[in-house]
Amino acid sequence: MLDSSDYDCSICQSLLLDPVVGPCGHDFCAACILAWSAQSSKSALGCPLCRAPLPRELGVCVRLRETLEVLFPQKVAERRKELQERKSMVAAVSTGAHPAQRSLAAAAVRPSFGHPSRGPSRAAPHAADRGQAMLLASALPATASMSAGAVAPLAPAAAIPLGTWVPPVSLGFSLGWFDPSEGRRRRSLTARRRRMMAV
Repeated sequence: MLDSSDYDCSICQSLLLDPVVGPCGHDFCAACILAWSAQSSKSALGCPLCRAPLPRELGVCVRLRETLEVLFPQKVAERRKELQERKSMVAAVSTGAHPAQRSLAAAAVRPSFGHPSRGPSRAAPHAADRGQAMLLASALPATASMSAGAVAPLAPAAAIPLGTWVPPVSLGFSLGWFDPSEGRRRRSLTARRRRMMAV
């Protein structure tokens, strides 16, 4: 049986919408690869997965788009609706919002490559974990009044007592402790051995 997760975009982790296929064979949503190329500071765009060179203009694979519309009509309709809501929300917030609220709204709706909890359908729960959902919710109704000169109050952040360990949002790995004197000690031992051998 077909699973829609087999047709997920590698950038937004959701069902492909207007899929484009690179020469390397990896496929992405057209909007996702455009956002990826806009964020890339390099002159030559590379595939987000394998770093193979990609042309600046990629055409939509019509056959794959039509296949997905036949196989998963409800999910494609939901994705199109989500994309339209994101565009209208960003447009509404960016017209008259405070710069901090604009960047917060854009971050809440922007897909993040390689982070499964930041896709469009999962953006709000992830933002709620960091207390940003309340800020985003307060930013949207206040945009009309902000264009008139009023400033919307920001929601208070949850206070964490000092001395309390808070786990990081993302898991990081380390190869161990770095001791800057360790390298000097080795070099000095090697130099001492050379001097002893020379005598």
